[in-house]
Amino acid sequence: LQLCQQAHIQIVDLDPAVTVFATNHPVMTQLNDSSLHSPRVSVANSDAFTWLESSSELFDIIIIDLPDPRSVDLARLYSAEFYEMCQRHLSQSGVVVTQSSNPFLAGGVYRSVCASMQSVGLVTKAYREHIPSFGQWSWVLGAKDSAAISEPRLLSANVFERTTWLDAAMFRRMLVFGNNPLVNATSDSTVNTLSNPILHTKYMDSRWDLN
Repeated sequence: LQLCQQAHIQIVDLDPAVTVFATNHPVMTQLNDSSLHSPRVSVANSDAFTWLESSSELFDIIIIDLPDPRSVDLARLYSAEFYEMCQRHLSQSGVVVTQSSNPFLAGGVYRSVCASMQSVGLVTKAYREHIPSFGQWSWVLGAKDSAAISEPRLLSANVFERTTWLDAAMFRRMLVFGNNPLVNATSDSTVNTLSNPILHTKYMDSRWDLN
Protein backbone atom coordinates (compact mmCIF):
# COMPACT_ATOMS: atom_id res chain seq x y z
CA LEU A 1 0.00 0.00 0.00
CA GLN A 2 2.89 2.35 0.76
CA LEU A 3 4.80 1.45 -2.40
CA CYS A 4 1.94 2.05 -4.78
CA GLN A 5 -0.93 4.43 -4.10
CA GLN A 6 -3.04 2.76 -6.81
CA ALA A 7 -2.54 -0.75 -5.44
CA HIS A 8 -5.44 -2.97 -4.44
CA ILE A 9 -4.68 -6.02 -2.33
CA GLN A 10 -6.82 -9.15 -2.24
CA ILE A 11 -6.16 -11.41 0.76
CA VAL A 12 -7.41 -15.00 0.61
CA ASP A 13 -7.18 -16.98 3.85
CA LEU A 14 -9.07 -20.11 4.83
CA ASP A 15 -9.46 -19.23 8.52
CA PRO A 16 -11.58 -16.15 9.40
CA ALA A 17 -10.13 -16.16 12.92
CA VAL A 18 -6.72 -15.35 11.45
CA THR A 19 -7.90 -12.35 9.43
CA VAL A 20 -10.10 -11.06 12.28
CA PHE A 21 -7.09 -11.29 14.61
CA ALA A 22 -4.86 -9.48 12.10
CA THR A 23 -7.51 -6.82 11.56
CA ASN A 24 -8.43 -6.04 15.16
CA HIS A 25 -5.83 -7.15 17.70
CA PRO A 26 -3.83 -4.12 18.91
CA VAL A 27 -0.49 -5.89 18.61
CA MET A 28 -1.25 -6.87 15.04
CA THR A 29 -2.65 -3.48 14.02
CA GLN A 30 0.52 -1.86 15.34
CA LEU A 31 2.63 -4.26 13.27
CA ASN A 32 0.55 -3.92 10.09
CA ASP A 33 -0.30 -0.24 10.57
CA SER A 34 -4.01 -1.15 10.49
CA SER A 35 -3.62 -1.90 6.80
CA LEU A 36 -6.50 -4.38 6.76
CA HIS A 37 -8.86 -1.49 7.48
CA SER A 38 -7.82 0.20 4.24
CA PRO A 39 -10.55 0.42 1.56
CA ARG A 40 -7.86 -0.82 -0.86
CA VAL A 41 -7.68 -4.18 0.93
CA SER A 42 -10.27 -6.92 0.44
CA VAL A 43 -10.41 -10.12 2.50
CA ALA A 44 -11.93 -13.41 1.35
CA ASN A 45 -12.11 -16.30 3.81
CA SER A 46 -11.94 -19.17 1.36
CA ASP A 47 -9.79 -22.02 0.16
CA ALA A 48 -7.22 -20.50 -2.21
CA PHE A 49 -7.73 -23.22 -4.83
CA THR A 50 -11.50 -22.75 -4.83
CA TRP A 51 -11.22 -18.94 -4.83
CA LEU A 52 -8.93 -18.87 -7.85
CA GLU A 53 -11.19 -21.28 -9.74
CA SER A 54 -14.13 -18.88 -9.41
CA SER A 55 -12.25 -15.59 -9.83
CA SER A 56 -11.77 -13.67 -13.08
CA GLU A 57 -9.33 -11.08 -11.68
CA LEU A 58 -5.84 -10.44 -13.02
CA PHE A 59 -2.97 -9.60 -10.67
CA ASP A 60 0.44 -8.01 -11.08
CA ILE A 61 1.73 -9.89 -8.04
CA ILE A 62 0.53 -13.13 -6.43
CA ILE A 63 2.18 -13.99 -3.11
CA ILE A 64 1.59 -17.57 -1.95
CA ASP A 65 2.43 -17.90 1.75
CA LEU A 66 1.45 -21.42 2.78
CA PRO A 67 2.36 -23.99 5.44
CA ASP A 68 4.77 -26.68 4.33
CA PRO A 69 3.19 -29.54 2.29
CA ARG A 70 2.89 -31.82 5.31
CA SER A 71 -0.32 -33.37 3.98
CA VAL A 72 -1.81 -34.34 0.63
CA ASP A 73 -4.40 -31.59 1.08
CA LEU A 74 -1.70 -28.93 1.48
CA ALA A 75 0.27 -30.42 -1.42
CA ARG A 76 -2.59 -29.53 -3.81
CA LEU A 77 -1.71 -25.86 -3.26
CA TYR A 78 1.77 -26.65 -4.60
CA SER A 79 0.42 -28.57 -7.60
CA ALA A 80 0.85 -27.88 -11.30
CA GLU A 81 -2.91 -27.36 -11.50
CA PHE A 82 -2.76 -24.63 -8.84
CA TYR A 83 0.19 -22.93 -10.52
CA GLU A 84 -1.65 -23.10 -13.84
CA MET A 85 -4.51 -21.15 -12.28
CA CYS A 86 -2.03 -18.63 -10.88
CA GLN A 87 -0.55 -18.28 -14.37
CA ARG A 88 -3.99 -17.54 -15.83
CA HIS A 89 -4.60 -14.87 -13.18
CA LEU A 90 -1.30 -13.06 -13.81
CA SER A 91 -1.06 -9.95 -15.94
CA GLN A 92 1.38 -10.25 -18.84
CA SER A 93 4.22 -8.77 -16.78
CA GLY A 94 2.97 -10.20 -13.49
CA VAL A 95 4.94 -12.30 -11.02
CA VAL A 96 3.92 -15.10 -8.67
CA VAL A 97 6.10 -16.18 -5.74
CA THR A 98 5.84 -19.15 -3.38
CA GLN A 99 7.94 -20.55 -0.59
CA SER A 100 9.75 -23.77 -1.54
CA SER A 101 11.14 -25.07 1.77
CA ASN A 102 14.77 -25.60 2.79
CA PRO A 103 16.67 -26.16 -0.48
CA PHE A 104 19.43 -28.15 1.22
CA LEU A 105 17.51 -30.36 3.69
CA ALA A 106 14.41 -30.63 1.49
CA GLY A 107 15.96 -30.34 -1.95
CA GLY A 108 13.35 -32.66 -3.44
CA VAL A 109 10.60 -30.25 -2.35
CA TYR A 110 12.44 -27.24 -3.76
CA ARG A 111 13.11 -28.95 -7.11
CA SER A 112 9.54 -30.22 -7.37
CA VAL A 113 8.12 -26.74 -6.82
CA CYS A 114 10.39 -25.40 -9.58
CA ALA A 115 9.45 -28.25 -11.94
CA SER A 116 5.72 -27.90 -11.22
CA MET A 117 5.75 -24.17 -11.98
CA GLN A 118 7.79 -24.69 -15.14
CA SER A 119 5.44 -27.45 -16.31
CA VAL A 120 2.62 -24.92 -16.81
CA GLY A 121 4.77 -22.51 -18.80
CA LEU A 122 6.04 -20.25 -16.04
CA VAL A 123 9.62 -19.02 -16.24
CA THR A 124 11.19 -19.38 -12.80
CA LYS A 125 13.93 -17.86 -10.70
CA ALA A 126 14.71 -18.96 -7.15
CA TYR A 127 16.26 -17.12 -4.24
CA ARG A 128 17.17 -18.06 -0.68
CA GLU A 129 17.89 -16.53 2.69
CA HIS A 130 18.68 -17.60 6.24
CA ILE A 131 15.65 -17.31 8.51
CA PRO A 132 16.69 -17.50 12.20
CA SER A 133 13.74 -19.71 13.20
CA PHE A 134 13.87 -21.92 10.05
CA GLY A 135 17.46 -21.99 8.80
CA GLN A 136 18.11 -21.70 5.05
CA TRP A 137 14.86 -21.17 3.14
CA SER A 138 13.97 -20.74 -0.50
CA TRP A 139 11.33 -19.07 -2.64
CA VAL A 140 10.53 -19.40 -6.33
CA LEU A 141 9.44 -16.55 -8.58
CA GLY A 142 7.34 -17.41 -11.63
CA ALA A 143 6.35 -15.25 -14.60
CA LYS A 144 4.87 -15.53 -18.08
CA ASP A 145 7.66 -13.34 -19.47
CA SER A 146 11.29 -13.90 -18.45
CA ALA A 147 11.84 -10.13 -18.55
CA ALA A 148 9.54 -9.77 -15.55
CA ILE A 149 12.01 -11.62 -13.32
CA SER A 150 15.26 -10.75 -15.04
CA GLU A 151 18.08 -9.78 -12.70
CA PRO A 152 18.31 -6.23 -14.09
CA ARG A 153 14.62 -5.67 -13.32
CA LEU A 154 14.75 -7.31 -9.90
CA LEU A 155 17.88 -5.45 -8.86
CA SER A 156 16.74 -2.07 -10.12
CA ALA A 157 13.41 -2.14 -8.31
CA ASN A 158 12.76 1.01 -6.32
CA VAL A 159 11.66 -1.16 -3.39
CA PHE A 160 15.25 -1.03 -2.09
CA GLU A 161 14.83 2.69 -1.49
CA ARG A 162 12.30 1.92 1.24
CA THR A 163 13.73 -1.17 2.93
CA THR A 164 15.51 -1.09 6.27
CA TRP A 165 18.20 -3.71 5.62
CA LEU A 166 17.63 -5.32 2.23
CA ASP A 167 19.54 -3.75 -0.65
CA ALA A 168 20.40 -4.74 -4.22
CA ALA A 169 23.77 -6.26 -3.27
CA MET A 170 22.16 -8.47 -0.62
CA PHE A 171 19.40 -9.58 -2.97
CA ARG A 172 21.98 -10.43 -5.64
CA ARG A 173 23.61 -12.82 -3.14
CA MET A 174 20.20 -14.35 -2.40
CA LEU A 175 19.95 -15.46 -6.03
CA VAL A 176 23.10 -17.63 -5.72
CA PHE A 177 22.76 -21.28 -4.62
CA GLY A 178 26.24 -22.45 -5.56
CA ASN A 179 27.26 -25.79 -7.01
CA ASN A 180 25.47 -27.87 -4.38
CA PRO A 181 24.34 -31.37 -5.51
CA LEU A 182 21.51 -31.35 -2.95
CA VAL A 183 20.03 -28.32 -4.70
CA ASN A 184 21.03 -28.90 -8.31
CA ALA A 185 20.18 -32.60 -8.72
CA THR A 186 17.56 -33.18 -11.42
CA SER A 187 16.86 -36.90 -10.91
CA ASP A 188 13.88 -36.25 -8.62
CA SER A 189 12.53 -33.00 -10.08
CA THR A 190 9.07 -34.52 -10.23
CA VAL A 191 6.03 -32.44 -11.12
CA ASN A 192 3.49 -32.42 -8.29
CA THR A 193 -0.09 -32.89 -9.55
CA LEU A 194 -3.50 -33.52 -8.07
CA SER A 195 -3.42 -37.09 -9.37
CA ASN A 196 0.17 -37.63 -8.22
CA PRO A 197 0.72 -35.52 -5.05
CA ILE A 198 4.36 -36.55 -4.78
CA LEU A 199 5.37 -33.40 -2.91
CA HIS A 200 3.95 -34.66 0.36
CA THR A 201 6.17 -37.76 0.15
CA LYS A 202 9.22 -35.67 -0.74
CA TYR A 203 8.58 -33.42 2.25
CA MET A 204 8.23 -36.35 4.66
CA ASP A 205 11.42 -37.93 3.25
CA SER A 206 13.48 -34.75 3.75
CA ARG A 207 16.45 -34.63 6.11
CA TRP A 208 15.00 -32.40 8.81
CA ASP A 209 17.09 -34.32 11.38
CA LEU A 210 20.16 -32.45 10.08
CA ASN A 211 18.73 -29.02 10.85
